[in-house]
Amino acid sequence: MGCDMYQKMISKIKKFLLKWPKEEKVEILPKHYDRISYIVTDDMIDHNGHVNFRFLCSFFENGFQEYMKKRHASYDFLMKEFGTTTFFRHQEINYLGELKLGDVGNILTGVSEIRDTSFTVHQTIEDQSGKSLVVNKVVVVMIDISSKKKSPIPDIVRKRIMSE
Repeated sequence: MGCDMYQKMISKIKKFLLKWPKEEKVEILPKHYDRISYIVTDDMIDHNGHVNFRFLCSFFENGFQEYMKKRHASYDFLMKEFGTTTFFRHQEINYLGELKLGDVGNILTGVSEIRDTSFTVHQTIEDQSGKSLVVNKVVVVMIDISSKKKSPIPDIVRKRIMSE
């Protein structure tokens, strides 16, 4: 087959694939969220005049820890009772707006999906009017502290994580 003929064939395949219907993935969202709030202080502001991303990540981590503590599934509980801990396997953050000095940031945290060794956490930072400013989605994996390998989520922890 000549080079031109090969290129034409590749071009036809690409055009065909572009017309192929794309699968739409339906996002499963939590049924309920927990809320904690922060008032933006001067030390959180960066050179752009808004909250620096490292504080936003800290807000998300604190929201996650509070969510787990409220359900009696804290880091301490997981370590003492099961010899496990959690690890953030994958994280997606979308910045939609900004928090500025004096704003109140409400961090909403909820779990949407739980599997054998992992669960999905959805978090949103909203301003005082309820507008979403930052959206975070994290896949959290349960790991055995000794082996550093994935570990099944114990049934009691599974029930607690999904409770209101």
